[in-house]
Order: sequence, then C-alpha cells, then structure tokens
Amino acid sequence: MSAPARPIVVAHRGASADAPENTLAAIDLAASQGADVVEVDARLSADGALAVVHDDTLERTTDCAEALPAKAPWRVADLTAADLAEVRAGVHDGVPQRVPTLEEVIDRTRALGLGLLVELKPSAADGALESAVAAALHDVGDDDWLAERVLLASFDAASLDRAGEAIGAPRPQRALILAGLVAADGIVTAAEPATPGLAAPGMALAEVREAVAARGLAHLGLALLGMSGRFEHDLDAATVAWFRAGGVELNVFANTDAQLAAALDLDLASVLTDHPGRAVALRAERRAARTG
Repeated sequence: MSAPARPIVVAHRGASADAPENTLAAIDLAASQGADVVEVDARLSADGALAVVHDDTLERTTDCAEALPAKAPWRVADLTAADLAEVRAGVHDGVPQRVPTLEEVIDRTRALGLGLLVELKPSAADGALESAVAAALHDVGDDDWLAERVLLASFDAASLDRAGEAIGAPRPQRALILAGLVAADGIVTAAEPATPGLAAPGMALAEVREAVAARGLAHLGLALLGMSGRFEHDLDAATVAWFRAGGVELNVFANTDAQLAAALDLDLASVLTDHPGRAVALRAERRAARTG
C-alpha cells in the first residue's frame, strides 16, 4: 500500500477519539486530521447488506434499544438494512450519525483521497461476507486503487483466505491481526488468538514469519505494541526490519503519546490509532528533528 511517509497513519474506525466510530463523520474528521488511511469494520446484515460496525450487536454504538425495542439483542446478522437505517450511531457537531454501508465508506474514502483498511468480521464461515466485500471492491472498477490503496485485515486467517479467493486479481494486501504475540529465545510462548500453522505456542518466530508470508499475508498486525505487550521495550527496530526482510510488515495499535512515540521510532509499516491527528503531528515533529 503506497503512502507519503512511514509509518502510515491509520485512523482506527475513523478519528474515533473525536467522532462516533465507524461513521462518515469519523472518516471526514480523519481526513481533516491528516490520516493516510481509514480503518473500518465490515459485517453482513440478514439481507446481505455490508454494515460498517465493529461489534456483533448494535447495543454499544447505537440507540438500538430506543429505535428497535422489539429487535433485541440487536445482532447485526439478524437485522435488515432497513433496521440498520433506523438507528442512530451517535452525534457529531450536532448532526446525528448512522451506520454506513461499506459502499458508502468506499465512496467517501476515495473522494477524500484516503486509503482504506477493511477489517472482516464474519459471523459464519460460509464466505458470504467475503464475497460481498469482493463485489463491493470490484464494483469500483479501479484495479490500481484495489491493489495499492486497499488492505483487508482479520483475526480470522480463514476469512482472509476466503477473501483472497473471492477477490482474485488484482488482490489487495491482507493482514493477520494478533491481539498479542509473546516470544522468548526465538520461540513463541503465547499468541492470541492462537492460529495453528501461522502463530501458535511452540513455533519458532522464524516459522511464523515464513508461514505468514507463504500464506500471502503481507502484514502482521499487533494490537499491542511489543512482542509481549510492554510498549517501551520488547519490539525494536531490528525485529521490525527482520520481519520486513522475510516479506512481512509489522503494524501496531497505539494510542497514548508514549505508545505513539515508541511506534514512530520503529520504522513500522503503519500505526493504527484512535488519534490520527496526534500521530500525524508526532510523525512530522520527528521528521523535522531528523532533517533539521
């Protein structure tokens, strides 16, 4: 995925610290804060609509209890596109927000010149979500954009495989997400979630790198910055470079200034954050210090 600077700043669910997550307002704000890429979550509704929402239910992020009292427990997979249109996903600057479709997000990010990271949230292993996402991406009719400005991610390696098959060529880059990866003396001692054959206790870290690359996954996303989650110490630039030499880019989630500062010093491919404006500012400060 092309970008003006390393690391790419990815706005997690949009500029979600300052606007309702996974809404068009959060995407617009991310663009205004200088983000390079916007990350959103995609789920499939009961009638096949691609809903941009993180949780498997609407309870945390919308007014579903008020808007759809008879639809509890408000699972996205049980609701229709018409149901989703009835709920409010928060308010930004006095304007009620709604749950957008992936197609709307694609249009908005392209209009704003942003890259797009779609996290796949399958509710079943039937390939329906992946096929729908593939269709939405292909409907744009821009192969260069698909290959260079789109990245698919998931905690579910099988979902990434299904997406790759459904999309065919050109295929966007794909990222396996791990909540944490702990290694000692080059051997994985814990991986969350454990992914047999890709990242699991007992595997050599070199096996992880080789297996991820061989699966066609160009990125490994770590929800915690650090091989055992300690932000300042465990993950160093040499490890990042070692993964890159084996064909795997490391991407991390970071939110506090200390976490962002540590991430920005590691020559990572990207940093995922709820605070894209702060990350962009820190990146510029570091670049100016190096060149000044």
